[in-house]
Amino acid sequence: MPICVKSLIKYIHKLQKDIDIYSIYLATDYPLVNAGRKKAQSSTFHIISEQHYDAIKLLNNTFTLNTWASMKALDVLFYKFPEYKKEINEEFTGSGLQGIFDKLVMINSSYFISGPKGCVYIRSKFTKKN
Repeated sequence: MPICVKSLIKYIHKLQKDIDIYSIYLATDYPLVNAGRKKAQSSTFHIISEQHYDAIKLLNNTFTLNTWASMKALDVLFYKFPEYKKEINEEFTGSGLQGIFDKLVMINSSYFISGPKGCVYIRSKFTKKN
């Protein structure tokens, strides 16, 4: 995995230089809200290893990443439905709301980058490569 994240960083740096990409949105199954969790936010990605922690740390130390959590776009739910705070927090541990938000951001993005074969596990029809 270290070679995968380093390859991704190198590729993004090249894109930043070549086409002036300045904003990066990371759609991931990594648990962004409760990063200490050992469980991913997906039914297809089961085990989070030390390599996953290290990869996310390296990405965060290299780029300013936008995510559904950092953009706080879903925080409106807490304001609209304060009596459901517990249920909303539980929902955020799954892949539902943030998965939908990720897809909305991605379909409105100028570029979509997926990891190369051997570095990602692709089971989603949304990101499946032909």
